[in-house]
Amino acid sequence: MGFSLPIARVKNDEIDKAINDSRQGQRYTGPTPPPGVYRAKIKKVFTKETKSGKAAINVLFEINETGDNEVYNGAGIFNMYLIPSDPSERGFIYQISNLDSLIHALSNGTMGYKEFQEAALAEKVVLKDPQKYDPSKNNEITKIGTLKITGEAEANIKLKMDEYNGKERAILDFIVEDKVEKKAKAADYDDDPFGETGATTSDDSDADFNDWLNEG
Repeated sequence: MGFSLPIARVKNDEIDKAINDSRQGQRYTGPTPPPGVYRAKIKKVFTKETKSGKAAINVLFEINETGDNEVYNGAGIFNMYLIPSDPSERGFIYQISNLDSLIHALSNGTMGYKEFQEAALAEKVVLKDPQKYDPSKNNEITKIGTLKITGEAEANIKLKMDEYNGKERAILDFIVEDKVEKKAKAADYDDDPFGETGATTSDDSDADFNDWLNEG
């Protein structure tokens, strides 16, 4: 007689989604991208509280290059952005600058930190699954105000090397701002700025960041 494993029954579409999500930047087996600037898609944006109870924005970038760097396509680069909450905190200006660059890239230059702040204060940061919101886990964001997060927005990202658990890995240094003037029509907006709203708050530590990198 066969052995019955204590396994949860999961619908086929949920299985397909879990497998697909896990492959987005987390099952890359190619070479480690060396330091340099790469074109990447902003595949996913999440919110999650750090262990100290501050909220952060977690982002998955995925290299999407042409030419010689195409060999690194599919490599996922995770980065955690602290949401500034106190002007007296060390790094307050740096946190604003980093988020400003991220929102610029997501909106093709039509939004920045000020618009992100307005959306957050007005509870117009929309989660994919607000009923399942858990501050200790990654909660996917689908809209910031009227701006849809589609996974297709692109950014030029500069990578540097870091060591974790004895292994070298590529991590984000910063987003390289495009110098070309961009047009509002290039961003993907929703006519309805409302919908189901999610929560957002802010801050981070190396331990939180490493936990985030190892999730999935």
